[in-house]
Amino acid sequence: MTALRQEAFRMLEAMPEEGVAALIQYMLQYNQQYLGANERIARKKAALDDILSLSKQVLDFDEMKELQESREERFSRCEY
Repeated sequence: MTALRQEAFRMLEAMPEEGVAALIQYMLQYNQQYLGANERIARKKAALDDILSLSKQVLDFDEMKELQESREERFSRCEY
């Protein structure tokens, strides 16, 4: 047992019954939130995997050329 767990058990033994009940309630809520977060993450990861499976690679795409054309299109029309 780690020193941290030993300290937690020592504190639990010294705690009054009302405190133990509140601590148990907190631990239950924490576990529910933790499990809920893991389930949400799993669902979101599955959705992302689905989206990524629909994508395909563009072979003849020149990022710098596209960026330059976009900048020219956007800023060359500015009228002052």
